Amino acid sequence: MIPDVDLDWEEAFRFRPGQKVELKSQPGTGDIVASYEAMMVPPIWLVNDPKPRYAHELRVISHPVREIGCLVAKPSFIPAADMSEQRSHDFDEVQK
Repeated sequence: MIPDVDLDWEEAFRFRPGQKVELKSQPGTGDIVASYEAMMVPPIWLVNDPKPRYAHELRVISHPVREIGCLVAKPSFIPAADMSEQRSHDFDEVQK
């Protein structure tokens, strides 16, 4: 990265790849940000638009907050106490 260049990190975060946006000049026309290249002018490339765009040409389409149901995680590992008992048992069999 070039240290003398001032990057607009807030803009880069707002227009990160995968973000849904709408063209202000064509309301209802949605697209998805393909990439944000800070060193390019304009910096925002869209998936379905061959022309790069400036931030002021786009409106971010916000997503509604979704509730996530109760998640239950099962441990997929053997607790340390059980592991040491298994190791000592294996070691005893090797000794015999």
